[in-house]
Amino acid sequence: MKYYNSNTKGFYENQIDGSIEITDEHHQELLEKQSQGGTIQVVEGQVLCLMPTDEQIAQAQKNSNKSRLQSQIAELDNRRIRAIAEPELKDGEQTWLEYYTLQIQELRTKIGEL
Repeated sequence: MKYYNSNTKGFYENQIDGSIEITDEHHQELLEKQSQGGTIQVVEGQVLCLMPTDEQIAQAQKNSNKSRLQSQIAELDNRRIRAIAEPELKDGEQTWLEYYTLQIQELRTKIGEL
């Protein structure tokens, strides 16, 4: 037997205050589902592992993509600041500042499409 405590969100070999007794098999099931992205919760006195919905997974992926794009924008912003002080051209017609600004606009468009 194992024990789950919702206050500490942990499993225990021995019962502690507020813990719920579960079988070893159920404990193993919970750990497997948790490793697949589930969240362990106590619902009406039972320890369950709730799996995320497709919508929640899609939202998490969207948030991850948005964060990645925002990091790229921050890096390009740093390059734009340096480009202001350097008047040299990137390819004969376009300045580095113009180039980085266009890159940022493209990334912001991608964020808007998420």
